[in-house]
Amino acid sequence: NIPVTHLYKIHLMERIARQTEHKYPHLFNYADRELLFPLCEKIVTLKKPADYFYLFLVNTDKELGDFYIFLGTFFVPLVSDRFKNEVDPANFPFETENIQELRVTQLHKLNKILQSIDPGQRKYLYEAVTNISWLMQFCALPFTGFLAQFKNRKGTPLTCTFGAAANYVDKFAQILCNGRPLQPELFEALYLYKNHRDFQETKESETDRGVTDFILKATDQIKTIKNFMTDVPLEAMGMLIHDSLDWTPAPPENTEQWFSLFEDAWHRLFDRKWNVWLADRKRELTRKQLKASFALSSVPLLPYRPWVGGSGSVNFRYDCALGFLLYFFKTSFPGYMRVVEQMLMEGEFPHREFRSQVTDIVHALVNQERRMDALVKTLAPMGDLGITFAEMRVSVAPVSKKFAATMQGIETEAAGILKIFLNNTQALLEMAGKISKNLEEGESAKEIMISTQSDKQLLQRLQEIAQGLSSANRLLEQLTDLDVDPNDKPFDDYENT
Repeated sequence: NIPVTHLYKIHLMERIARQTEHKYPHLFNYADRELLFPLCEKIVTLKKPADYFYLFLVNTDKELGDFYIFLGTFFVPLVSDRFKNEVDPANFPFETENIQELRVTQLHKLNKILQSIDPGQRKYLYEAVTNISWLMQFCALPFTGFLAQFKNRKGTPLTCTFGAAANYVDKFAQILCNGRPLQPELFEALYLYKNHRDFQETKESETDRGVTDFILKATDQIKTIKNFMTDVPLEAMGMLIHDSLDWTPAPPENTEQWFSLFEDAWHRLFDRKWNVWLADRKRELTRKQLKASFALSSVPLLPYRPWVGGSGSVNFRYDCALGFLLYFFKTSFPGYMRVVEQMLMEGEFPHREFRSQVTDIVHALVNQERRMDALVKTLAPMGDLGITFAEMRVSVAPVSKKFAATMQGIETEAAGILKIFLNNTQALLEMAGKISKNLEEGESAKEIMISTQSDKQLLQRLQEIAQGLSSANRLLEQLTDLDVDPNDKPFDDYENT
């Protein structure tokens, strides 16, 4: 009652089993439907290349697009060359204006370069991407899980039933029955990508030697993979395990989205370089303004910055701004306030609220100077915050939450000082503008009246104050979120003022 087609299938499967067992002995037992211990040993050997290459692929897999860019320097170098020469913002002077228009233009150039890649070169890069994807999938094979299916049954050597092996054979056959050629350039790219930071600081001869050694070792590992592919008939085993003449290995995962990842990575690289250029531009323009307005060659920093040094160091967004504000309080600010106070004492104010407003502004600014002094003192080694930071440095217990809370408190205090200072100096600038206008035009309805002999001198001093405060305000806004430069030094004269 058994159909002839089924009998024929059984006959064919048994013949395939006999032929395969004869050609590849000791790998499996079709009659008992189990994989044998020698195959387990071969899987253990095959795992060594996977472990070796994984060390070079572990970071690659996290951000494929960036690695594709790196691959491109080997397979389509023209793209990298054109980006460097035509697109990279670092090529433009910091004085460049209309920077948003510049950004749009450069992104358009980048898109044009990517879309104009020669079809032959694009195919060459695609093959490299496909090959490296194959290697990644090989390293991701479930070696440990497969080996765990080999068990000791009734005192016999380790064996694995066909049922337990089915899913694992499918995954191994998907990769190993669809091998890909791995070019030496791929190995070179893998080595340099993993070691690219060291590569920047290594002599060319040492780098060449390292690449050569890696290629030789990688070639040996590939031989091990090829030997397994030759010695283990995974496709035939898959047919026997699944009891199907139609069974074939699935193809590896495709890489059809590779070019989108490639393009996105180039855009992210442009964004990173653009942000670096903007930060450098901001720093350079700020440096020039410091030089022009206050004769400073670098940003003056606070004398005590206990958040710097040790494993708990952080970037403090108000680091530069507070340092400059302290400098301003100890140099220009006292002279400015003397002029304003003299005006309050000697002047007559037809509008009483005007005197009151100026007085309130002066008091607010002086209070911020005192808050600044208090903050600096508490940051000193023997100040409350200085001692707190010192204790956290030597603590064996976790202090990350306390460190974050302490920095948050400093940031809140710094933000408060800067906000009140900027608001009140802006208000003072507006009032100084009104007074200057009255003094220049000789209007009868003045907010302030001073003797004619003093008008000219007062006008000159008010204009100097307005210019100084305006420059200080612009600098404080620019210095907020500006990273400290290695050339920036603490404000040395603080203790002497």
